[in-house]
Amino acid sequence: MSKRKSPSGAARKSAFVQAHLDRLEDARTLFHGARWGGTIYLAGYVVECLLKAVLLARLGMVALPETYWHHDLERLVDEAGLRPGFRLPQHAEIRQRLTLLYGLWDVTMRYGGTRFTENQAESALSAVGMIRTWLLGRISGRR
Repeated sequence: MSKRKSPSGAARKSAFVQAHLDRLEDARTLFHGARWGGTIYLAGYVVECLLKAVLLARLGMVALPETYWHHDLERLVDEAGLRPGFRLPQHAEIRQRLTLLYGLWDVTMRYGGTRFTENQAESALSAVGMIRTWLLGRISGRR
C-alpha cells in the first residue's frame, strides 16, 4: 500500500500557519460546546501545525518532506531544533506547557473513548496559547 500524497500546497509553511488558525478556532468552538476531548485533540493539532511551520522555516524549505509527515509532537520539537532552547531558564514555562500537552494529546484521540474534563480542556487551550506565541516567534525568526 502506498502512502497518501499530500495535496498540492498542503505541506507548505503558509498552509500550516493557516491550518493552525483554523484548528484553534475549531478548538475554541468545541470548548464552548462542552466537547472537551475534541478541544484537546484540536489543540494538539494547533501545536503540530506550528511545529511543522517552524521546521520548514528552520530548514529553509518550501514544502514539508515526507520524513516529517508524522504526528509526534516531541519528535517534531527535536526536528525543529527547539530542544536546546528549552534548557534556558526563560523557557521553563513553555517546557511545562508542552509537557502538559504531551500528557493530554495523542493522535489516536481521533478514535475517541477517553473522557476529559472541562479543566483539562481549559488547561490545554491555555497551554496552546502560550506555546503558540512562542512558536510564531520562531517562525518569524525571533528567539
